[in-house]
Amino acid sequence: MSRVFLDEFDLVEPEIFLGVGSGNPPQQVARTITTLDDALSGKKVGGLIVLGDTNSAMAAALTASKLRIPLAHVEAGCRSFDLTMQEELNRRLISQCAALNFTPTENCNLNLVREGFADSRIIFTGHPILEVVKGVQKRIRANRTCTRLGVEPDHYIFATLHREENVDNRERLRSLVTSLAKVDSRIVFPIHPRTRRRLREFKLERFIHERNFITTPPMPYVDTLGLIKNAACVITDSGGVQQEAMMLGTPTLTARRTTEWIETVLMGANILVGTSRRRIVQNSKHILRDVSKLKRKLKTLRNPFGDGRATDRIARAVEVAFSAWSARKSEGTAYPWLPVPALAKSVELVSIRKVMQLPPYVYMVFDVNNRPRIVRAKKGVTPTIGVYGPLPLLRRFKPLL
Repeated sequence: MSRVFLDEFDLVEPEIFLGVGSGNPPQQVARTITTLDDALSGKKVGGLIVLGDTNSAMAAALTASKLRIPLAHVEAGCRSFDLTMQEELNRRLISQCAALNFTPTENCNLNLVREGFADSRIIFTGHPILEVVKGVQKRIRANRTCTRLGVEPDHYIFATLHREENVDNRERLRSLVTSLAKVDSRIVFPIHPRTRRRLREFKLERFIHERNFITTPPMPYVDTLGLIKNAACVITDSGGVQQEAMMLGTPTLTARRTTEWIETVLMGANILVGTSRRRIVQNSKHILRDVSKLKRKLKTLRNPFGDGRATDRIARAVEVAFSAWSARKSEGTAYPWLPVPALAKSVELVSIRKVMQLPPYVYMVFDVNNRPRIVRAKKGVTPTIGVYGPLPLLRRFKPLL
């Protein structure tokens, strides 16, 4: 996959390529730590920047911590509150290792504040993905993938499935593919290698041979964005696709019970449908009835992922912080990057104190029928507890619902 992005965006070849490859999570983490340790040991490293919540990002964060290299985390503070997700565990560990947590949304700020992180370790920047999507808008408009696949704009659904909790569970995967087969629309379905293996292993391939499916291998990034933009609806379990669909103004049904991008749900651009056949089919029908109206409405929404200047803010913050840490390291301090006094002020960034004036407005729960619910704080009242997780826990706190 890395070669696809290097070629598509004409990126500079990396000086060091770890070549970790695939494998189960412990193997990936172990190989990343050992190869990165070999690559960095004995070198003068001013700092390490990691993005996202992958196994490699978490392994890099642990390696930096053990080598006493200051770490900055881009896309910090995202929380789904589902600890069965590998990504949720990864992002929490990375936050703890990071000297600087660059947050993409206001809610991500609040998550870190609630977890007790010092102001000096949180900087609200927005998300760089907004700049990536804006940067390829012309290429998206000129994209001809719809024509090549024989589908008309706003007359098909774009679907992606790859999450471990969905595709490695036979019943969940069966529910998802049979739901897609019952939707009254063409389904463009780029199949992730992991998903294809499971479809074959669980003997579910016959469902994606229904006449409404158009299956393809994973696609180049701009082709994918073009299909998202022109779709009537997106059905996905991907966090990134949820973001991109909102930026491109396409309604989304998320095949999960929780999401780290809860802003998209609160703003009405995204609906959590889990793996329920009824919810997937009913919500698809609702969207397909009036695609144009829904898309016009989505265009009026404020983008929660910032103003498109995240990269500049991150670069300035890193320059200021890493220079300050390097100067202090010469004084013999073991961990000169903790704390970083008044960093947010020195680079003229939004103060976390301004964000803290907002109430903790998102509490994601399930009701007794296993339906996701959003509980909003009442004006002037801050809830004292939020409940996240499976039904047995919720039933203990049923009065809160």
